[in-house]
This record gives sequence, C-alpha cells and structure tokens, in this order.
Amino acid sequence: MRRTPDAAGLSVEFRDVSIRFGPFLAVANVSLKIEPGEFVCLVGPSGCGKSTLLNVAAGFLAVNRDAGAEIEGEVLVDGVPVRKPDVSRGVVFQSSGALFPWLSVRQNVEYGPRLQGIRGRRLRELSDQYIELVGLGSAAERFPGQLSGGMQQRVQLARVLANQPRVVFMDEPLGALDAQTRAVLQGEIERLWLETGSTVVFVTHDLDEAIKLADRIVIMTAGPAAGIKSVHKTTQTRPRDDTEPYHVELRKKLWNDISDEVLKTLKMQKD
Repeated sequence: MRRTPDAAGLSVEFRDVSIRFGPFLAVANVSLKIEPGEFVCLVGPSGCGKSTLLNVAAGFLAVNRDAGAEIEGEVLVDGVPVRKPDVSRGVVFQSSGALFPWLSVRQNVEYGPRLQGIRGRRLRELSDQYIELVGLGSAAERFPGQLSGGMQQRVQLARVLANQPRVVFMDEPLGALDAQTRAVLQGEIERLWLETGSTVVFVTHDLDEAIKLADRIVIMTAGPAAGIKSVHKTTQTRPRDDTEPYHVELRKKLWNDISDEVLKTLKMQKD
C-alpha cells in the first residue's frame, strides 16, 4: 500500500521557467507544482523541451547559464532552489548506456552508495535489497552486456534507487523496449513507486503509459517556446485496466489536446 502520510518524496516546483540555447527559446514560462510522493507524466511532441525541463530540475543545467543554456525563473525541490545535482534526486535515462559496462550488476548498483562513503556489510545489504527489489538477484554478478534490454533498465532502476532518492526523474526509460517488456516494467515502476514513496516525474510519448502510471498528466505544446497546454488528473483506481471506459475516454481527451501540437511539429519539420 502506498505510504502517503510519511511519504519519502519531496515537492518539485517550476516557477515561470524559460530556457534558451543561444537565440533559440526552447521552453517559455513553465509553472508547475508537483506534490511530495506524486507521480506526474510529462507528455508532448518531440522537441518540446520535456527532457530539458528534467535536466534543469535534476541540476544538470544550472540556473543562470551552463552548457550553453540560459535559464530564467526557478526550479525548487522541497522549497530549495536547484543549483546542482544532488543525491536526493535520481535520474533514469532512456538508454542503458548510462550503465558502466565494465562493472557487474552489483558493482553498478553499489557505485552511488560507495561514493557516499558506504562500505562493508551495509553496502552489501543495500545492493542486495535493491537488486532483489527489481528481480535481478540471480544476475547480480553478470555484466550489462550479458543482459537483455529490459534487464539493463532494471539495473538502472536499482542503481538509482540504491541512492534512496526522494525525487526520481525518468526520461522515457521504457522507450527503447519491446511492447511486452515495456508492459512488464510499467508494472514494476508502479510497484517500486508505491513501495518507496518517492516523487516521480516521468517523460513519455505513450498516452496509455501515462494513463496507467500517473496521478496527473501534463500536456506540453509544440516547440519552440514550448509551454504547458493542459493538466489532467487521473482518478482511476490502481491497478489500472486500459480496457475500462475511463481509460478510453481519458485517452480521447489527451489525444484531442496533443494531436494539434504533434501536427505543428510535423509541419515545422516539413517547412
């Protein structure tokens, strides 16, 4: 059962955030408050700045100017402005290339806690806990190259969760997987979120995935100068069934909101 009163998650707030890369205005005037322990999906056409917003919130693009980016406004986590990466914020990427191929599953999972000074029995207990949590106990001593794509993504999840982050940013973590593996890992991500109580901000292009996972779904407009078009709160009980009338109706609403933005993106690419 989800831990709500004592949830581990922290709030994330975008306050009038605009992001430029030179003369290109990627994101304009985005304001959004995400509550502690909430699961929010960002959905929008390619190039609308979803990943850029995550990078700012994670601290990879510092406020003011860094890596060619100029950022106006503020991103706050638990009321504190984000200036740099922090162990309280974890990021799961789309590509399993973020794993260290020369390290075993266990060594990958232990990497973050080891940097924090954790050693010995406590380190082993921590890696065991999260490797088992993602169902990879039998593969702990194998290397990423010996695993399927779905298993590699499980390692990524375990590696991030082993740092015990209070906010987890997920940038299309299932986008490269086949449909069957994707469906299984959607369930795993939901289960892990319910068990940890962390706040999750999840980028996806898949409307069904967003409906299955999110408390709220944020639709973004086409770039440049992308912003928030609409926010939809989901009230369907968990676990969710994509054949239920509620799911079908909400998908229609989401598609009505996003289809025009996708067409704008395709037209700009054609022009």
